[in-house]
Amino acid sequence: MAANWQENFTATGGPMPQRKNSAWERAAPGGPQAPVLPPFRFTDETIIPVVVRIQDEYSQDGRKSKSHKKFIKHISKLAGNKSSDNTVVVHMPRSEYLKNFPHDEEGRYIGKPWSRKELDLEFGMYEDAGRRKWVRRVEDGRSFMEESN
Repeated sequence: MAANWQENFTATGGPMPQRKNSAWERAAPGGPQAPVLPPFRFTDETIIPVVVRIQDEYSQDGRKSKSHKKFIKHISKLAGNKSSDNTVVVHMPRSEYLKNFPHDEEGRYIGKPWSRKELDLEFGMYEDAGRRKWVRRVEDGRSFMEESN
């Protein structure tokens, strides 16, 4: 493992979070405590779920169809559908997320708009990747969870 293993730690490429004692630990020192789970370390090969806002399929020609959107929204409300129809969860390796979904300094997405078809073609192979086993590791006195090979 590289010397700076704590720098590229989280699913979005951020540093390892600092551990803070919970309110429960501070209130009951030495007594029964809730389990403390160490942070999860993600590698570039880790398959992560990503919520992606898809482009409006009805405005492919560049014109927005406001009346159609209003109609769909009205029908969805009548049907009791409270979920947003323009987002989808896609599974992909963290390296693909960092490469294809850039954000600015304030955390806003600045990449290209995606369609459902593009997402299926690009990342569909990772949907059935299966779950991997996570194990607890200790390095440089810091405890964390990591995928086992």
